[in-house]
Amino acid sequence: SWCGKYRRPAAMITPDYHTPMKTKLLWVYEGLDTYLGEVLMVRAGLATPEEYRVSLARTIRGLNATTGRQWRPLEDTAVASHLSRAPGRSWNQLRRTQDYYPEGMMIWYEADAIIREKTDGAKSLDDFCKKFFAEGSAMLPLMLALYTSRLGQAAAPLLPRIESELANHFDYMEGALADRQFFAGNEFRAADVQMSFVLEAADGSGRLEAYPRLKELISRYRERAAYKRAIEKGGPLELTRR
Repeated sequence: SWCGKYRRPAAMITPDYHTPMKTKLLWVYEGLDTYLGEVLMVRAGLATPEEYRVSLARTIRGLNATTGRQWRPLEDTAVASHLSRAPGRSWNQLRRTQDYYPEGMMIWYEADAIIREKTDGAKSLDDFCKKFFAEGSAMLPLMLALYTSRLGQAAAPLLPRIESELANHFDYMEGALADRQFFAGNEFRAADVQMSFVLEAADGSGRLEAYPRLKELISRYRERAAYKRAIEKGGPLELTRR
């Protein structure tokens, strides 16, 4: 779960159970979750494109039949999430329920279509998601590995899960470089800027030795003129070693 368990948006982080979460952007968070879940279901072969088109048509038909959309904005269904999780048996079409899931998904479908149209099919929502991979996914298990390294034997129960997550992420990154020189193609792009610190942290802890493509990529980063200028101005990049 991106929006509550493994990942939590800033507005939904609270210091205690007495402070209510701010959920008005759930249509953004959960909409993207729902979009990715359904797209990945088809890509994984769990449903055929034809089967999914029928399912998607059913979703659209249901939204069109929801009369509450005429008066109640989508954001309000997110604000009232704590109430709409347990709807009554009457008037749900008029008052709306957790519509931020299906209608939020449709907004992301439109975003994907706009990206594809404006780039003549060269980019999609996949490229958008890749730009958030560095801090949103790959960095977390690295930071957990750093923190738990200071706990000694007390960290033993956590290590299998952390190492499993690290393997998942770095295996994925290594595989992504099989047919390209950089993360988003054969040219250095914004995705590489974001990923550079992840690779620096991984290399500093010796984790890149098992990933030759990633090791080669970070070498190319370090050969760039901009990288060398940054080192000249800021000094050597020294990260904690494992």
